[in-house]
Amino acid sequence: MATHMREALVVEDARGESEFAALVLGEFDLHVTRVRNGEAALDHLLARAEQVGIVVIPVDLTGTLDGIGLARRISVLLSLIHISQGIV
Repeated sequence: MATHMREALVVEDARGESEFAALVLGEFDLHVTRVRNGEAALDHLLARAEQVGIVVIPVDLTGTLDGIGLARRISVLLSLIHISQGIV
């Protein structure tokens, strides 16, 4: 059986923004997983890369990895990434 990418991963440390992004993405019939930092995002992606179709990362993410650093790590670890800049 083929695996369908029906999961969105929202990486956001601010609760309000995380909830808003989840609400919007949920309108597209996506299962939304929310994590608060880059390390948790990497752990989740390594475990479920085939199911995740979109990752929403703010550029100003706080913690060890900012948004750009996280996007770079994802591109190296998973060998694929499409980076888009925009506002949800």
